[in-house]
Amino acid sequence: VDDVASTVAGVGGGNYQEQLQRSEQHMLDLLAKVRINSY
Repeated sequence: VDDVASTVAGVGGGNYQEQLQRSEQHMLDLLAKVRINSY
């Protein structure tokens, strides 16, 4: 519950955009790895 509360607090604090960019970059990295592995 504390983790959820701190996460919500972080999102409300304006770190949301930062988290969004980080997760987006993570997804791009995963896609790149999948493409490399599929060849």
